[in-house]
Amino acid sequence: MRSKSILVVVMVVLVLLIGTSAYAENIPYKLMPGSTITPVYGPDPVGPTEALTGTFQWYADWSDLNLIAYNASQLYFESDSFTVSLNTTPLNEYATSVFKDSQDTYFMELVDLTGLPITTGMLECFTVGAYSGPSSSPLTLDYPDVRITPLEGGFFRAKLTIVAEQIPEPTTLLLLGLGAVMLRLSISHRKLQDETDYRMV
Repeated sequence: MRSKSILVVVMVVLVLLIGTSAYAENIPYKLMPGSTITPVYGPDPVGPTEALTGTFQWYADWSDLNLIAYNASQLYFESDSFTVSLNTTPLNEYATSVFKDSQDTYFMELVDLTGLPITTGMLECFTVGAYSGPSSSPLTLDYPDVRITPLEGGFFRAKLTIVAEQIPEPTTLLLLGLGAVMLRLSISHRKLQDETDYRMV
């Protein structure tokens, strides 16, 4: 009975540690297969669609009853012909909205560009995206239609599909591994106890 109580305590501590080990500030993401970029002029493609890779990080800047606003602290996407990177000037006062009462999210950042006719543009959802997991730390992000427009306005210059997944913190992976080991030990202990009780009967 004592070993079982200790096991329960250990599992509770592991759960609490996992729940509180989320990034205090930056939450990192990596682009997944299915992320693409297509150069366009207005609604019309002017080049082939290319696979997009890269990473970004963001942090919760403010929140209210309806949403959490995330500011990017790092962003770099690339394909064979194009790069998209975070604009870090004071002009970038934009943020991504993650809504608490639904799985909706709206991406918006100011970015620097290479390979396109413009060097700076707005990276912004044309249609609403979706996320999974808690709004305080989304696990996956799916933005099926994100557009790049000149900062001063005008025709779209690129269409992106962004599919991203949160990069687990190493500590969280370790704790999950320990939890799996403890669960396996618990099952083995129960089987051994059952066999012992059976022999005694």
